[in-house]
Amino acid sequence: MTPPDALRADSRTMPLLDGRALALAAMCACLVALWQFPSPHDGNGDTAWLLIVAGRMLDGARLYVDVIETNPPMSILLYVPGVWLSRQFGGAPELWMYAQVSAMAAVSIRAVAGLSRHAGLEASRDRVMFGLLVGFVLLIMPTRCFGQREHVALIALLPYAVLTAARWHGAFRPPLWLALAVGAGAGLGLAIKPHFALILGLVHLAMLVRAVAWRAGWRDRLAGDLKAGRLIPPEALVAGVLLLVYVASVFRFHPAFFADIYPRLALAYLPHRLSVAEFLAAPATLLLALAGAFTLFARFGRISGLALALLAASLGGFAAYAIQFKGWPYHQIPAFGFMVMAFGALALANAGSARGENRLRQRLACLGMMALFGGWVPGLLAVHETPRALEAEIRARTTRPTLLIASSNLGINFPLVRRVGGTWAGRSASLWMSEGASALLAVETRPDRRARLAELFDLDRTLFVEDALRSRPDIIALSAFDAPTDLLPWAKADPRMADLLAGYRQTAHVDGLRVLVREDLLAGADRSGPAAKLAGR
Repeated sequence: MTPPDALRADSRTMPLLDGRALALAAMCACLVALWQFPSPHDGNGDTAWLLIVAGRMLDGARLYVDVIETNPPMSILLYVPGVWLSRQFGGAPELWMYAQVSAMAAVSIRAVAGLSRHAGLEASRDRVMFGLLVGFVLLIMPTRCFGQREHVALIALLPYAVLTAARWHGAFRPPLWLALAVGAGAGLGLAIKPHFALILGLVHLAMLVRAVAWRAGWRDRLAGDLKAGRLIPPEALVAGVLLLVYVASVFRFHPAFFADIYPRLALAYLPHRLSVAEFLAAPATLLLALAGAFTLFARFGRISGLALALLAASLGGFAAYAIQFKGWPYHQIPAFGFMVMAFGALALANAGSARGENRLRQRLACLGMMALFGGWVPGLLAVHETPRALEAEIRARTTRPTLLIASSNLGINFPLVRRVGGTWAGRSASLWMSEGASALLAVETRPDRRARLAELFDLDRTLFVEDALRSRPDIIALSAFDAPTDLLPWAKADPRMADLLAGYRQTAHVDGLRVLVREDLLAGADRSGPAAKLAGR
């Protein structure tokens, strides 16, 4: 192990952000990211919708008033740069967003490559291999969830975990600018979703327990750790202060989120969760349990600081996923990403200190777990809604349409609207309020809550009707899988909507939706069609 004095001396001259290396890494990151998307509008529904919200904010719309979004402001602010750059220089906002996230990944990879030598990877070859693995996790593994909020959070939080490992593993003292930069990245991750604080907290706890368990005279040594800044490091203070400033700014500049949106979420969205049995039986839960059991019972000797920090971060990511209890694949990105990197660190750092057959066995075991995660997770994250029949029907009717789709599934609405070059006519991405209220009304018995859920159900329809009346979209699609879920009667229950729909004609019933096209649009198509051309000859 490198002597602590050498590590401290090296921290003053460590070239973490060498310009040429960073430029090359950023270029490669952009190429790899863009390679995954043959079409710029082929990403995930959440990102496609949030890009639309970001554009409306740039146009002056009031968040949570003129556009209804369920997430705090940081989830939208992440995508404002991509939309702004698109308007300044041309090109799809998605491409600029991919480039933005890729550049962030390049900085994270470069920082991790520099810090990993102090966290247990002392050989240059091991650091190169680990850097390639980190590149796979950040740039390839997310597939169609590239740019999703959890993906950005993983990029932002990773240097914090590695720096924490470096502080405890080899008494590394980073320059102040590096601690501040890493803390700012962690603050961004916490602002995306505050429960990611579990990741940072468990990393610190794991390193503290490791120090106590493996050192004699640990009370005196912990006092030294406190003095050296390992117990309360500057990056933790920066992250915490940024989170507090962010929360205060939301109260100040977006009071409608706490006054209007969060009460609706608490009533109809947050209680709509998996059952305990469904959660425990989910493939992600079982796979992470397998990984935890493997790590617990494998004979790795003293796990390196880097491997332990990444394992703790993975556990924190799983705890954040469990708190949400939705079971959605993209919620698992931090847990899976940290786990793959942890097994890489185990294979490189711990096997390096083993001998002969034990070294080979450890490497093969860790590589097997990495292959299991690295092969299964991209397929899980690549699954998205593909309403191709609906897309074909829209394209057959008009170009660049205004659209309003009445569905509780955001994945049907987006990125479909982006792919057809359409304009979304609604204030909200989906009928999430009426879906949650309807499901809870089926089991709720308390009169007061039933009354509030019924009000929320009616509010969703009111917003939908107002959007339809205001924009009179070219195409309206209504979910209609079967009679109980047919939204045509639901929409017509408002007399204003019944009058509006009298000017529409149903042209198809595809992908579980009724497709209603405005009559004047169809009449214009008929007049310009082949029959009209023959009549004019």
